[in-house]
Amino acid sequence: MKRGKKIWARTRLLVLAGLVAFTVPATGPWMAGNKAEAAPVFTHSGILYEQSDFDRAKTNIASGTSPWIEAWETGKQNKYASSTYNPSPVAAPARYGDSSKNVGNQQLFDDATAALTQAIIWKVSNNATEAAAAKAKADQILDAWSETVNKAVGGDENQLLAGLTAYKLAAAADIMRADSAWVNSGKLTAAKNMLRNYFYPPLKTFLANHQGKNNGTAYPYYYRGNQDQAAMVSIMAIGILCDDIAIYNEAVSAFKSGKFNGNINNYLKVSSDAMLAQSEESGRDQPHSQLGLGLLATMAQMSYVQKKGDASFEDLYEYSNRLILKGFEYTAKYNLGQSVPFAPVYTSTNNSWGRVESAVSTSGRSQIRPVYSMVWNHYKYVKGLADSAATDPVYYTRSMNAAIWPESVHTDHQPFSSLMYSRISRPANSLSHTVSFNVKETTSYITAPSGGTSPLLANATLSYFKSASNAEKFLVTYAGSGMWTLKSLANNLYVSVSSTTDPLKAKDASVIGNQNKFIFVDQGNGGIGIKSVQTGKFVQIKASTGQLLADESSITSSANDKFRLMYH
Repeated sequence: MKRGKKIWARTRLLVLAGLVAFTVPATGPWMAGNKAEAAPVFTHSGILYEQSDFDRAKTNIASGTSPWIEAWETGKQNKYASSTYNPSPVAAPARYGDSSKNVGNQQLFDDATAALTQAIIWKVSNNATEAAAAKAKADQILDAWSETVNKAVGGDENQLLAGLTAYKLAAAADIMRADSAWVNSGKLTAAKNMLRNYFYPPLKTFLANHQGKNNGTAYPYYYRGNQDQAAMVSIMAIGILCDDIAIYNEAVSAFKSGKFNGNINNYLKVSSDAMLAQSEESGRDQPHSQLGLGLLATMAQMSYVQKKGDASFEDLYEYSNRLILKGFEYTAKYNLGQSVPFAPVYTSTNNSWGRVESAVSTSGRSQIRPVYSMVWNHYKYVKGLADSAATDPVYYTRSMNAAIWPESVHTDHQPFSSLMYSRISRPANSLSHTVSFNVKETTSYITAPSGGTSPLLANATLSYFKSASNAEKFLVTYAGSGMWTLKSLANNLYVSVSSTTDPLKAKDASVIGNQNKFIFVDQGNGGIGIKSVQTGKFVQIKASTGQLLADESSITSSANDKFRLMYH
């Protein structure tokens, strides 16, 4: 049958956000010529996940199987997983380039991450009390925002605030469909209305006019691709949650052929190595490159879940000869310390903003985001691609995933990624990594003297962590129940602390007990707190001596108690 042009029924929705009237697509049938066809049917298993993902995680947690048990135990070591977490909703959330004007920005990022974290805990926990508490907490967070927000997300960076949070709120709400009491009380409808009425319109507007600013008239444009992709990923999620195929297709269209930097063909360009694709932001810095890649992959994951339920959907993982994978391989290879080809995107002659990026950026190199587990597991175990040799298509993505597993939490991305996407078991107690401990937001690193009697110090300065000597390297090994041991490569002795007044030292030849065990408490966005099991306190750097003491009751806003794990 020859198809005619597809036409969508539309309704008008007036949204008072700068007194602009938006055209919001309504759910409706496919129209082929004059004959209506049934619209694709959405799968509602959590937007990002299949039911089998929850089942696999729950079964393997119950049996204590690696790697799920480690991902589960470590993934709960952050505030978003706490049963005492409380939401902080605001009526008119807003984000600005001038952060002093922000309203509810951090609260919304935190609460969206917590809502999805708690929803996942409810689905996979084998402890009835824990599961019930998580269900109540996920409901509480979603309800708090649905009942409070009464104005479209605002500010001149609203695309980032709405875009990097709405997809997690939508995923959490989709998971909570399984809570019939919550649904029957109208709470799901309230969550849908909030996202559709107050999050979707500013995202749609941003993709159309980029805040009305000078964005240029040809590629490359002013706004970096990740800002488009933040809007795209949440538009897609809202379309799924609301069973609105027109909204969903807006996101797919932007992914494939949007007019700015965010569409995948503008954002990723295959390099002189046909296995690698450079990002539009590769010359900017590595965290933003990974952000953009992660958002594109998240859209692909959503599309894959939908295609599993209805074959008429397109699997975006496969789009343009698996261009997403080539982007991941490029960025993973570079952040693993290797060289990659680079072709400048921004030069002195092709833009009016003075933006010149003549080489792949070293800024933020190896500040790794939690985006690799989902992509590696998909292409390796779902699609069956090879990953064992450097010439294989998933080699560097696998190598990066192995280096940083389990992935941490970052409020731009999904929580529990290693838990939800891992597909094969591994030998128990085999989890160890060689790392350097960077003092977050500085160039300082923890160093261990070669002798075992001297305290560790936070006084090594490195321009790039790959230049670390053994004095700045530690073997961290999983010890069960969310705990880790730290062994200095300078003297092959384990780090130990006996009391709150005893500085950390690498002095024990073997693991004696709690004095050698530490918990990495994720602080979000790449930072961790190091908590001593022996003292029950967090490690902090004493400014007067540079020594490390495990004597702090809670993480503060200062930089002396937050660290980055830099994986060698």
